[in-house]
Amino acid sequence: MNSIPKESGLTPHQKAIGRLVTELREQWHCLQDNLPCYVAQGVHLKLTAKLLATWAECIVSKRLLLNLIMMIIILYQIVYKSDKWNCNH
Repeated sequence: MNSIPKESGLTPHQKAIGRLVTELREQWHCLQDNLPCYVAQGVHLKLTAKLLATWAECIVSKRLLLNLIMMIIILYQIVYKSDKWNCNH
């Protein structure tokens, strides 16, 4: 049986990540897509649960370099997906 763990069974670290994922979802919520997105130049990049959890882990663990790398990856994906910057044309 697949179940969601109760908050009482989580470590303080896991609770901090869960709270931060919720904050990131709210901060980056896109009304057009009704889900978390990073939007630049009209291109919407869906912020998946895995990406948000990894980002939250980097923030909670104070891994500033990894946090910066996550943002670079997001921006790279936006530029790569954008028709204006697509190298495949």
